[in-house]
Amino acid sequence: MLLAKGLGQMWGTMTLSKSFKLLASQTLGAACLCALVAPAVFAYDPTARFSLTGQLGATSLAMGTVNDEIDRGNVYMRSQRWDTLDNLGSGFNFIYDVRADLFGPWMLSFGGGSTIASTGVDFDEVIDIKPSASFLQARIFYRIPWRPFENVRFCVGGGGVMATSAELEITHEHRTVEAGILRRESLTFDGTGAGVVAAFEAELVLNERFTLAGDLGYRGLKVDIDSDSYEWSITNVDDPAVDRDGDDVPEGRDLSDRSFLRNAFIDPIQANDQEDVELFRTVPMELDYSGVQAHVGLRVYLF
Repeated sequence: MLLAKGLGQMWGTMTLSKSFKLLASQTLGAACLCALVAPAVFAYDPTARFSLTGQLGATSLAMGTVNDEIDRGNVYMRSQRWDTLDNLGSGFNFIYDVRADLFGPWMLSFGGGSTIASTGVDFDEVIDIKPSASFLQARIFYRIPWRPFENVRFCVGGGGVMATSAELEITHEHRTVEAGILRRESLTFDGTGAGVVAAFEAELVLNERFTLAGDLGYRGLKVDIDSDSYEWSITNVDDPAVDRDGDDVPEGRDLSDRSFLRNAFIDPIQANDQEDVELFRTVPMELDYSGVQAHVGLRVYLF
């Protein structure tokens, strides 16, 4: 009887131990799953679900066909012994967004911003090439369930971006020290396009209301220029309605013989034509705003 009772107690203890181990393993598994789904939350983290962010940053730019035309124009500029233009490779961004915590670690962001860049020379002749764009973007973010310090948290996300207006302006000012600007010739392209954007973001929590937000990411955005989406302008001409050189084209619609635009951004076959600027054909253009980008700014948690 005593042996049977002892064996029974031992079996009960073993069964209880196995049950406890099973319960512990299930609890540990659930905890690990929660860690993957919901990031750690600390007492001073912002509790508001909606936030507003403004950031400044830099971006690399592809600008392939634009740089091809700059290279073509530089050939002419070297022949005139002028300073040449650098290729477009970088620019500046301003972005903003309104962000909402959806559930768990997921967040939804709507916003926009602008990009500007330029290259130019200001010696002998004044030539500037300036691409710019305004855009809207919608992104979804996932807050990573790991943080190196209590006041630092990370998230990663991506989405779509649309250039609501993209522009490339090329200007050439003919001027002298004595007389100032003698004439200003400009050609402006514009268009719209769509692409994708992705970012890895770090957020430094200052208090329940404010955080510093920085990100590193990539934007893929190309804008095709329609053959009719450009505009010519010739200003600062003394007598724009007068034909001074006898080519039946008034000065206000006639490119200078020394025009940079005769040798870039228009059909090369027309480089020596003496005709109204409205009759010139432009080369096929693509404004490529694709590149790596980084931003830093302030996030305010509203409510």
